[in-house]
Amino acid sequence: MNDDVRNIVLGLVASGLFTALGWTARTSLWKRRLRRKQAFFGLPDNSESLLVVNRDPATAEPAVHRFDVFSLLELSALIKDCGAHVQVVTQDTAHQGFGERTEFRVGAPRRTGGWWPCCPGCGSTWTRSRDRSGRPSGSARNGT
Repeated sequence: MNDDVRNIVLGLVASGLFTALGWTARTSLWKRRLRRKQAFFGLPDNSESLLVVNRDPATAEPAVHRFDVFSLLELSALIKDCGAHVQVVTQDTAHQGFGERTEFRVGAPRRTGGWWPCCPGCGSTWTRSRDRSGRPSGSARNGT
């Protein structure tokens, strides 16, 4: 009986120890993944972010196009996971500023293309140039 009690106690202690070890490892991996996601998107804890959407041209009042709603849902879940606060505004009321808060623009390139040249490294344009033989060749040139 004494050996049986000892084996049960050792089993409970070992399972409790390895449960705590597994929980600690899982929590540290979860925190590491969260910190990497926050660093990638620029969303530290309690930071401000902005979702800029285009107005639906088919309606007179401010409304979001139905295809953009799915993107807004995904982005809002991502922002909430990072622990940041979100504000949704239309492109007409968005203030342009660098470094104040993380900004996500949702919409087709023809609707949001006007702000690309403002971003460093994003405003590339295609130019037609001629190589040494005189033939035209397309080359990417940074638009900034």
